[in-house]
Amino acid sequence: MNIKPSAAGRETLTYFVVTFAISWGGILILAGPYGLPATPEIAEKAWPIVFTPFFLGPITAGLLLTGLFSGRAGFRELGARLGKWRVGPGWYAVALLTAPLLVGALDL
Repeated sequence: MNIKPSAAGRETLTYFVVTFAISWGGILILAGPYGLPATPEIAEKAWPIVFTPFFLGPITAGLLLTGLFSGRAGFRELGARLGKWRVGPGWYAVALLTAPLLVGALDL
């Protein structure tokens, strides 16, 4: 299923709008009934409901719009791209180990 022609050519704008709506929707849940700033107790209780969409907004929007704009062919292309390794293993080691090593060094 492809999206209407009116959205064609606006994929990037649509992505950012949908990502923003998903990501900040959780904050609106917290702000709605309690107002901002919420008390620390309320924020702690609402943590999973509020911040899960905040962190998962970009990937959710990307997958949703891949399906809407490109359908199954888009998911096949995405899967094929995920399987390609374009840099050497050393760069993956740098990318994956830099943060843990820095945290470990700062913990000393």
